[in-house]
Amino acid sequence: MKTKKSIKIISIATTALFIVVFLLSFLFKSNIKAYFNKNLEKHGAVFIFLYGLLVELIPNYLSPHVSIIASKLIGINFLISTLFLISGSTLGSLIGFFIGKEYGIKLSSKIYSKNKIKKIRKAINKKGKMIILLAAISPIPYLPIVFGSLHLSLKNFFVFGILPRILGILAFSLIVYT
Repeated sequence: MKTKKSIKIISIATTALFIVVFLLSFLFKSNIKAYFNKNLEKHGAVFIFLYGLLVELIPNYLSPHVSIIASKLIGINFLISTLFLISGSTLGSLIGFFIGKEYGIKLSSKIYSKNKIKKIRKAINKKGKMIILLAAISPIPYLPIVFGSLHLSLKNFFVFGILPRILGILAFSLIVYT
């Protein structure tokens, strides 16, 4: 129980940190833009990649799509922003999926409540892979650790999770940048 509470606190703190950074990007847009214009080649793409990786890997309430909006506001190139976010998001999803596969429901139950896991399992059993597909294409976070722990095959995770997530990020990027 203590572990679950600690993980929940870390998840909330991570989400709060991401929200603060996002809000600060609005407040200090000109300073951030100047910094990124000066250092984009060194750091910008790496930050986007790491954001995508962490948002998919660490359970939180944010979506990787948030970085697309911030990237557009700061003036980061569409192609760099999108490709690095897709790369980070995909790697984070795969790592989370394999962690879930390896450590199973015990790990998931330390991160999420048994009730939440039961609801996800019931939804996946009832609606099948469409639940994963819906979570993957929408800008809400989806839960690769849980999908792995529920013994979803890698093929099905790739087809119903990874590919739709990539297409969702690409579509969202195109909407934001046009």
